[in-house]
Amino acid sequence: MTDQIETIARAFAATITTACAELDAENGQAIGSLVLEINTRNAKPEYAGCCASHDFFDANMAMDAAFQQVTGRETLLISDTATDEEKEAEAALWNAAWNMASKAGFWINEA
Repeated sequence: MTDQIETIARAFAATITTACAELDAENGQAIGSLVLEINTRNAKPEYAGCCASHDFFDANMAMDAAFQQVTGRETLLISDTATDEEKEAEAALWNAAWNMASKAGFWINEA
């Protein structure tokens, strides 16, 4: 399970950093500056329990894309056929991956 969490988290981070780079380029900023701003905001107490990426784009869509890329299926969170237990387990996986990526600063310091 931990491997799957990290795989989803890294796919999410890649999506986030790509989206940030595109916004940086559109705004004439140095590539990487937006993700650095997100990391700075995420370190502030007022962002506890949430992610500053939402200040700039719909990060749920980025996580959904990462989730589907890794699992090969749509999420169960909005499924009409999934049980409450399945939805709860999926939400826990989604949140764990989100937290891991955010706490890792989206791995921008890895080369």
